[in-house]
Amino acid sequence: TTDETKMTNTRLGLTKLFSDLQSQGYRKCILPSNGYFRTKKADGNDLIVRNGAIQIPTNFTVDMNGSTFKLNTNTADIGNTNSVCDLLVRMTNCYDSHLINGILEGDRAERKALGLETGYKGEPISTFQFLGGKYSSIENLTIRQTTGHTVMSAAGTVRGNVSLPKTDFEKILIYNG
Repeated sequence: TTDETKMTNTRLGLTKLFSDLQSQGYRKCILPSNGYFRTKKADGNDLIVRNGAIQIPTNFTVDMNGSTFKLNTNTADIGNTNSVCDLLVRMTNCYDSHLINGILEGDRAERKALGLETGYKGEPISTFQFLGGKYSSIENLTIRQTTGHTVMSAAGTVRGNVSLPKTDFEKILIYNG
């Protein structure tokens, strides 16, 4: 549905599922092959939006099993970061965490159709963020229709900086769209 009042907030459900399984001692979750959609954060505060992404917990693997995490269209048309910011998936200070075998889809096609793709508008709408971590990875993912940063890494408060040197990307296929 495009009616935000009828959308299910899958982002919260998936984050809770992964966290609950991890706290029960499970190390892996294999999702059914289906589409999973998350709603954008209505609050324009950058930190709340980024913390509102689907969270992968520490010591845990999410096997998407071919499923899709889709970013709902962010229709903000204001040129400042706080209004346009959004993030799909995040690993924060994770140790031995992995996201594998799926599709992460942004909202580029929808933003382009609405005329919101130009300039800085949409640049902070990101697909995946490593925020600190060690021995963690993303593997066998298709990332498509991203408007802003595709994969970001930043210094974390516990585990330190995650660097992504070119040598870590052995098999990257980049194609239009």
